[in-house]
Amino acid sequence: MKENMHAHAYLLFGLEDNPRALFLTFTFSIICHLIFFAVLILAPGYKPYSKYTPSVINVRMVALPAYDAAQGSGGKIAIKQQKQVPRQKKAQVSKKLKEAAARVTDKSSKAVSIAPKSKKIKKSLKKKTFKSSKVVKSAIAAIEKKVEDSRQDPVAEAIDRLKTKVEKSGRIGQPGHKIGKGTVRPGARITGGSGAGDKHTLELIDIYRVEIAYQIQKNWAFSESLAGGRTDLVVELAFTVMPGGEIKDIWFDTRSGNRYLDESAYKAVMKSNPVNPHPPGLSEKVVYVGLRFGPKGLD
Repeated sequence: MKENMHAHAYLLFGLEDNPRALFLTFTFSIICHLIFFAVLILAPGYKPYSKYTPSVINVRMVALPAYDAAQGSGGKIAIKQQKQVPRQKKAQVSKKLKEAAARVTDKSSKAVSIAPKSKKIKKSLKKKTFKSSKVVKSAIAAIEKKVEDSRQDPVAEAIDRLKTKVEKSGRIGQPGHKIGKGTVRPGARITGGSGAGDKHTLELIDIYRVEIAYQIQKNWAFSESLAGGRTDLVVELAFTVMPGGEIKDIWFDTRSGNRYLDESAYKAVMKSNPVNPHPPGLSEKVVYVGLRFGPKGLD
């Protein structure tokens, strides 16, 4: 038993005197141990089994960094570039495919009418009759809606000028004298067969005629296009005014030759009927008023 316990000691007995043999022995032992551990580590059969657990990886496409010779070896960078370029191309192709699919779905989503379109029957314009009366009425109605305030100011100024003239002279009211934008009918200054009257009566009559012309001008409605571009057309008409302002006995002294202009002048007078009553202090039973109209109204 003692021999077995000290058997290992006898293996090294006698080597103490031979250091070379002792060195070779230790070297051989170390090499054997290294080979043993290398086989355990590198051999695939001896690797410990590790259970694979799948994990979620978020991939984000980024641009490749610029090549720098000082960082890393050229071979590794070339391999990374070769791997990432195909991924970028695939991403671009998939993006284009998605855009094309979206366009196709947008076009297909639009409702397409399968029902046959009804054919439009062409109508000849020659068969249509041009109704000038309707055109004239519509034009007059459109113009009647627009009250031209710019034309009212000159009439008001004419009244002021007339009052000034009345104060300076008593000759106002004679045949052919202008009142505002109208004219007194020749021979119309004598009212009711009572003669010329005094100066005060003539002044009242002239001012009253200007007020009547102002009221009629506000009801004037005529499209200058119906005059055919002519500005020399003139229509003259006259009428009588009763004490209460009622207009009677309308007649034409001169017609313009344009039916639309004559009708517009007549309608302007009728729309103003009745006008203001006779002013206080006027004893005449009837006042004669004569007006001249052009394409723009009272002339």
